[in-house]
Amino acid sequence: MEKKPKKQKKIIIISIISVLLAIPLIILPVTTVIVYESIFGERYETASWLEFSVEDYEGLQMERSDFQSEDVTLAGYKYSKANQEIKGVVIIAHGLGGGGHNTYMPFIDYFTSNGYYVFAYDARGNDNSGGDAVDGLPQGIICLDNALHHVVAIEEYQDLPVTLFGHSWGGYSVGNVLNMHPDIKAAVIIAGFNESEDLLEYQGQQMAGGGKAPE
Repeated sequence: MEKKPKKQKKIIIISIISVLLAIPLIILPVTTVIVYESIFGERYETASWLEFSVEDYEGLQMERSDFQSEDVTLAGYKYSKANQEIKGVVIIAHGLGGGGHNTYMPFIDYFTSNGYYVFAYDARGNDNSGGDAVDGLPQGIICLDNALHHVVAIEEYQDLPVTLFGHSWGGYSVGNVLNMHPDIKAAVIIAGFNESEDLLEYQGQQMAGGGKAPE
């Protein structure tokens, strides 16, 4: 009569251990895939109520300058203002989730008003660029790398110092692309992060909670 409870206890212990093992081996990887797909498996378009126009800024001029990035065409934009003593060119890498570069128009106006050419672009899966989806954080590095190769081939940009300006996903891209382009003169990174895991961990906490007990 005593052996039966011991056997049941053993089964319970094994079941608990199996569940605990399933958390890191199955549940966490599945959750990671769900989070990743929810972020990078779709396109992003700038909301109409957030859109800026070149006409909103006095003297701001824009010219399309598209380029290839792997198998898609990315929408590139050359911004400038007349009667400026040109100091260099600033390449803007936008963040993730709000569409392409359009919402950074106030920064573009500031840079061009202070003697800089600006080259901005919509990364893969954003606004006017090709691609059915963003396709992951590293894709931002690829897009920026191809933008840099495109910029150095533009006649009026040649022999000018190149500066990078990146926000969030763009900041991550800027920080990583510096390893590939040591000739970059300066870089500005706003709300960036060092590794892919940093963003995924943050997004996972937003979806599942931080695990802190309520006060």
